Amino acid sequence: MVPFRLVWSVQSAHIRRIVATLSTKIRSIVNNIGVLNVDSEAAAGWSAGLAPRAISGLTEAETAIFVAVRGAIVEQRLLPGTRLIEEELAAIYQASRMRIRRVLLALAHEGVIDLPPGRGATVACPTPDEARSVFQARRLIEVGMVEAQVGPIAPALAGVLRACCDAETEAGLVGDRARMIAASGRFHVELTRGLGNSVLVEFVSNLVGRSSLIIALFQRHPALCCRMDDHQRLLDALVAGRVKAAAGLMRAHLAAIEAGLDVAMTPTETSDLRFVLGRPDAG
Repeated sequence: MVPFRLVWSVQSAHIRRIVATLSTKIRSIVNNIGVLNVDSEAAAGWSAGLAPRAISGLTEAETAIFVAVRGAIVEQRLLPGTRLIEEELAAIYQASRMRIRRVLLALAHEGVIDLPPGRGATVACPTPDEARSVFQARRLIEVGMVEAQVGPIAPALAGVLRACCDAETEAGLVGDRARMIAASGRFHVELTRGLGNSVLVEFVSNLVGRSSLIIALFQRHPALCCRMDDHQRLLDALVAGRVKAAAGLMRAHLAAIEAGLDVAMTPTETSDLRFVLGRPDAG
């Protein structure tokens, strides 16, 4: 079992009891979900398209490759089952195979790619059980975190979340699914960052990345990621301090995404690495 402790500095005894309950429940499903040891600001940036920060064990150049490949996976430009061939990645990023191998190991550690011994790497194909575990964990953490909020959220956090909503809406209006997914993921990571702590940010960032893979693999209607006004309505409730309503909206939002999945589906296509990741200067 992967050890996991929720350490949340809080003043309210009520919040501490909620966190203790979450910690106990999450331990029961953490076998299926790993946590990568990363800088908390890097975790927030993975789904947000922000500048890469240091990732444990990787050089700056390797971190940039990690962020690029992970971003393509999270934004569903690299589909589940796609082969990640070391030689092609080395040519695309003009890096040694040793560096690419270190990046692939970090991606495998986070769970977004499969890297079985003696075989090549592929974008992970979550199983139905893993899909259920991921959304179970998200409900426990994200709904519980909102329920623990006391009063309206801070204006600074509201501004960050509003920017995420605006970016998601703009992307949806022009049909840019990748940008829409990135903005949606950033909303959840930034909300966690504003209400929780670095451990929760890392964990939710990990779950958001895995959710993207699950949606790419199992979603019945690919054109629909989630209702475009879900996050805005949740934000309105948080700004107004309507905690019970906000928790209900978060629960319904995650339930609607999960309800739109067909876990009996199997991948029918993969992605071309050079088309998705290739750069003008890549030979």
